[in-house]
Amino acid sequence: MIAFLLCSLLPGQTTSSTTATSTSAALTSSVTAGRPELARVSPELDDGKLRWNEAWPRFSTPEYIATGALVVLNSIGGYIVPKPQKVLWHGGILFDDDLRDYAIQLSRTTKFRFKVAGDYAFPALTVIPIALDSLIVAWLIRGSFDVGMQTALISLQSLLTSSFLNLLAKRLTARTRPNVPDCEERGMGRGDPACNGGGSIRSFYSGHTGMAATGAGLICVTHEYLDLFGGGWADHLMCAGAIAGATFVGISRVVNDAHYVTDSIAGVIVGLVTGVIMPVALHYGDHFAERKFYVAPSMDSEQMSLTLGGSF
Repeated sequence: MIAFLLCSLLPGQTTSSTTATSTSAALTSSVTAGRPELARVSPELDDGKLRWNEAWPRFSTPEYIATGALVVLNSIGGYIVPKPQKVLWHGGILFDDDLRDYAIQLSRTTKFRFKVAGDYAFPALTVIPIALDSLIVAWLIRGSFDVGMQTALISLQSLLTSSFLNLLAKRLTARTRPNVPDCEERGMGRGDPACNGGGSIRSFYSGHTGMAATGAGLICVTHEYLDLFGGGWADHLMCAGAIAGATFVGISRVVNDAHYVTDSIAGVIVGLVTGVIMPVALHYGDHFAERKFYVAPSMDSEQMSLTLGGSF
């Protein structure tokens, strides 16, 4: 699923959606073939140096302000966003409980392997977009401070957004973690923050998965649009590895009973929005040129609908 959604947003892909009804909105979109002004243009010239494509919007003044605000919000958000005083969401939904029953039956060895993979993948995916791709590869190896700075700022903006959204979600939903029912039934973990402390109502959504998916999205977008490794299989392999790492993080959080499956799925969705959709929409390509949008409301005796459409 992650790979399919990423591919639909990366260069050379065509995406579309259908119309929804019953007080819902749908966005119909298409990438018009044969329009060079909207197509991906290589950021390199004949001399082989990496350059920022001037058709792509640079990091703007409002974004500097917004990113600075995100730094502040992530630093003091824990103090200004009220902590929930009681459980607001208890237990699993949909397929959560069935998949948890399967996961807790896995061997200790299997759980440990997933935990180790997730523990290594999570910090790597949050560091690679800025430290490796932007500073080391783009700036130091490829010799473009400009590209390195642009991609570093874009990545920082996305990661900070993902982090703050997770803080808000945890505080607003106050969902119990999967192990809380066991704590209550068996009298386990008295004095253990995992059972009785504030951490026990911070299940939704998985912050580890959200941040890992954001990092994976940034890696894929940067390598597919900028060809940091020269294009071809090397950049594709970097993207595939990032997707695999984010997948391991999401699974490890479920297998080790830290989150429900829906917590990890929500984290993936947030990661796709902040790590793929946001940077692509804001920076990679002339996405706002010659776009046409329309809103078409309709209503009959049984239902009301609102359709949004456009080409981009």
